[in-house]
Amino acid sequence: MRDENNTPYQAKEKAGCIGITISFLFPIIGLIIYYVKRDSVSNPKAYLYAALLMILIGTLIGTFA
Repeated sequence: MRDENNTPYQAKEKAGCIGITISFLFPIIGLIIYYVKRDSVSNPKAYLYAALLMILIGTLIGTFA
């Protein structure tokens, strides 16, 4: 299979569960992984969403604690 530039199409791998877990536990690393892997992974937003979810949870816990 070939893409629009007539080069062979390479299937991209999905975001790994270990990377998503690290993104959730350490949001700054999740943001870094997102920007590094955004061209080589088929769903890089999973890293971003995990990091943003933890930032939101941390903010809510900090606000109501």
